[in-house]
Amino acid sequence: MAEQAVDLPGTLTEEQLKDLRRESRRENLGRAWYKFSRNPLSTVGGATIVIILLLAIFAPYIVPYPDHATKPFTDFANASQPPSREHIFGTDEIGRDVFSRTIYGFRFSISMGLIVLTLVVPVGVVLGLVAGYYQGSRTDTFIMRITDIFLAVPPFDPGPGYRFRAGAQPDPLDDRHIAYVVALVYTTGLWFSQCPAKRVLR
Repeated sequence: MAEQAVDLPGTLTEEQLKDLRRESRRENLGRAWYKFSRNPLSTVGGATIVIILLLAIFAPYIVPYPDHATKPFTDFANASQPPSREHIFGTDEIGRDVFSRTIYGFRFSISMGLIVLTLVVPVGVVLGLVAGYYQGSRTDTFIMRITDIFLAVPPFDPGPGYRFRAGAQPDPLDDRHIAYVVALVYTTGLWFSQCPAKRVLR
């Protein structure tokens, strides 16, 4: 006789399981949002990030002097001016509006962060997972010693030595731009391999 599937009392169907998983995800998101919204530091930090992103996106429509940040510009007659109605943050040593350059600087900082993390995180995570999976082996030892070499190099910011002529907006393919990315990748490269390795070991 052919066997027939029998629904036992209390057995959930596939559709019911999907609904339960969906409801569980919704509850987890709600719980996470509740904790986040009740933490003042998290709320202030999240609001700050949103504001910076909006300023970076709408920079051309916000800044009073976009040419001071996007094109070569000098105005020595208004150099080193204190904050005023015309220049909220004042001007720098060659007359450029500091507020306009600060807002446009958000764009550069965010783009650099995304580029570096895109290059670094996948490599670091993969190496960390491999090291954790082969714990105690030569592979683990080799990866961790290479990681230690990178960690032994103090992280530094090459920004002070990274300047563009007359404040022009940097070209993503500029040699100095690429050198900046390489420097950040080198100094932060294998930091991201530590957490995945520890997670695997757990």
